[in-house]
Amino acid sequence: RGRERFQPMLVQADLSYESLARVETHRYALPGVVTEVRPRREYVNGDLAAHLLGTLGEVRADQLEKPEFQGYRSGEIVGQTGLEAVLEPTLRGSAGGRNVIVDVAGREVERLDEVDPVPGKDVTLSIDMDLQRAAWDAFREDHPENPSDDGRLGALVALDPRNGDVLAMLSRPSFDPNSFAGGVDPKTWRALLQDPYKPLQNRTIQGQYPPGSTYKVYMAAAGLETGLITPT
Repeated sequence: RGRERFQPMLVQADLSYESLARVETHRYALPGVVTEVRPRREYVNGDLAAHLLGTLGEVRADQLEKPEFQGYRSGEIVGQTGLEAVLEPTLRGSAGGRNVIVDVAGREVERLDEVDPVPGKDVTLSIDMDLQRAAWDAFREDHPENPSDDGRLGALVALDPRNGDVLAMLSRPSFDPNSFAGGVDPKTWRALLQDPYKPLQNRTIQGQYPPGSTYKVYMAAAGLETGLITPT
């Protein structure tokens, strides 16, 4: 209900080669069943910059009603958090398509025309990966009795004082964004939500912390600038 007549419905994602071969072998007896290979984002550094890069996910029904998601269709994968969400219009590109004639069994008989997809643009960040790894290592807390310890909790941001560029941005504990690339499974999602240390929270921008004595510097600078106080 609520779906167009020929709108495909996902039955199973991330098939193994063995399962794919079984489906393809019996396609003649499976009218309307098609297999499709789609690209998947790979985060080669795992959880090293998970909060910064963000996560992907299937576009939600409430998002499809917003102006910025005009042209999207149900089932598409979009950026949901972090830079994946902020840079979605830049990274997305344009979808392609094709018009085909199929027989009564749903098999393609003839391809009438085809529009090639247009890839999205590249984005270069100011992050210094050597510095990001150094920040990661600074949070490690290796114990001989527990070599798999997750390390210290906290956040770290390193800025270039000359121009404000973000050189490193780290939040701990972290998570593996590859778990979201093809749709996060319920078990993993439940474990992330129930974790008392809240690994999905980006502590660098979502945490609230008292400024402490560092705030005195700004108050002193403001007082000197306005003339309310003097250097003496």
